[in-house]
Amino acid sequence: MIRIRPVCVLAFICAAASAIAQGITVTVDGAPVRFQGQGPVSVSGRVLVPLRGVLEAMGAYVEYRAPSRSIYARRGNTEIHLTLGDRNAVVNGTNVVLDVPAASMGGSTMVPLRFMGESLGADVRWIDATRTVVINTSGTGGTGGTGGTGGTGGTGGTGGTGVVDITSFSHNAGAWLRPGETVDVVMRGTPGLAGSFSISGVVDNVALREVSSGEYRGSWTAPANRQITISGAAVVGSLRDGGQGRLIQAATPISIDTVAPKISQILPEANARVVRGEVSVSAVFDESGSGIDPASVRVLVNGQDVTRDATVTPVFTSLRTERVTVGRNIVAVSARDFAGNSVNKTWEFTVADATSVVKSITHDATGTVQAGQVITVRLEAAEGGLATFNIGQNINMPMNENPAGVYVGRYTVRRGENLANAPVTAKLIVGGQTFLIEAPTRISGTASTGIPPAPEITAPTGGTVASPIIVRGTTLPNMSVKIRVRYRTSLFGAIPVTGTIFEDVIKADANGRFETESITLEDPGGSDTTYEITAIAVGDAGKESSPKVVTVRRR
Repeated sequence: MIRIRPVCVLAFICAAASAIAQGITVTVDGAPVRFQGQGPVSVSGRVLVPLRGVLEAMGAYVEYRAPSRSIYARRGNTEIHLTLGDRNAVVNGTNVVLDVPAASMGGSTMVPLRFMGESLGADVRWIDATRTVVINTSGTGGTGGTGGTGGTGGTGGTGGTGVVDITSFSHNAGAWLRPGETVDVVMRGTPGLAGSFSISGVVDNVALREVSSGEYRGSWTAPANRQITISGAAVVGSLRDGGQGRLIQAATPISIDTVAPKISQILPEANARVVRGEVSVSAVFDESGSGIDPASVRVLVNGQDVTRDATVTPVFTSLRTERVTVGRNIVAVSARDFAGNSVNKTWEFTVADATSVVKSITHDATGTVQAGQVITVRLEAAEGGLATFNIGQNINMPMNENPAGVYVGRYTVRRGENLANAPVTAKLIVGGQTFLIEAPTRISGTASTGIPPAPEITAPTGGTVASPIIVRGTTLPNMSVKIRVRYRTSLFGAIPVTGTIFEDVIKADANGRFETESITLEDPGGSDTTYEITAIAVGDAGKESSPKVVTVRRR
């Protein structure tokens, strides 16, 4: 299953960017510009230059504000505002989307030359034969360059001239794509070339067909036979003419969820024999993609819709009802996630008049429940049986029989869990029959259990590891743990890049042990790459622990 893989900080670099630092010359009105330290580089077909030097040679006022990582440039009546790593720029109050953001390289602030030059009223051309950027501040330097790195070609280039340009790139995907849904992509640019697009972490090099001069269209359909849950995936377009080309990232990322939710825990259990009285009916949802839409949840008991009487959350639904009869009863629960994937579960249980077997069940959880408090559950029933008890989502905890016919279980409240209004039930197996008994009162008051403690990561523990890995650890019993794996690398020794390759919520078992599926440590193609594994315990009330972090390198 593909888990959440958000786009890297510099998405255009993630999409097979290349940087060439040697041999690029810049002239302003015929005079060469001399650079101290970092010189011009070509990244994804765009030439980036040091902020100071070129723009000041053009007569522009330049200011870099470190606290906000913001760049201001002004020439005449034109003002430009950019932020490092951001593809959005502002020119005289108008928002402009860049296909290459400003970046920090080798200690210098680098800006996209063509955008800055032309926004400030200059003509910018690329001379391929000499690998020279020619800037004319009068703005009348000609109509097009001769090819090469298309990012600095002139504004009048057309197909076949060596100039590759992209003027717009967009898609029509909504909030979430589900199986069978199609996203349509449109790119406009230089006609007569080869266009394609990729969705980061999902699909590469989907062909774009030129349907009219300079207009390229293509589509991709979320598969029904592949499990994908991904949020914020970058959509990157490519337009190429032989060995040169340009990349552009769509302003809006795509989220995909092709995995249907599940119902992981039900009450009463299927085919259970329930002692006559009020009965709690509940279902716990297992959904790690777009999330359960509470408005879609429906609960039916014996064919009657009782949803209005139930508590419904994105995690579970629960109600206590008398709409059951002695004998066979049927429960049906259905829900959809926000991508439209659905889950339906139907099960049966039997209500029995078992007063001769079960006398009473009680607990002492009254008032505000605090972390560390011990809750005692007492069941009086036929002797010689085997009993367990449940409190909320904590299930199958043992009870000891002492004296005969009295079964006692104790539970210590965990930090971070929410037990407010939680049912307390016991399961008794005696005489070859199984009975489910619910206490007449739920846990009252408001649970005040604080923040859960941080989990421990027992594997891997650091150092160098082989890919793939499985993350294992310990936490409080039955606790949910959010696991995230991110990489950090450096492209060309200067450009820091980060990305997420795995993110999921894992449920610990009754002993507090948890482990993930197999995780491939993807190679981002940089140098000095490290992988940061983060584990965070998540309480029932949504409160999160402090993170536990382990850093590894791939062997």
